[in-house]
Amino acid sequence: MVSRGSLEYLNAFFFFGKGYLPNAGGWLDQPLKFVQAMLVVEREAARVREEKEDANKPGT
Repeated sequence: MVSRGSLEYLNAFFFFGKGYLPNAGGWLDQPLKFVQAMLVVEREAARVREEKEDANKPGT
């Protein structure tokens, strides 16, 4: 289940992927909570992509 707060981070991840940050400045000017959330979401997205790639390999 995705909480309302988690949904906001997922939406932020979409814009982050397009190069938009929530606050002015660069990566180091962003709130630590945002930076940590983007790392968690990116790791999970990479894990899902890897699972899909493994499932599509011949012989699996």
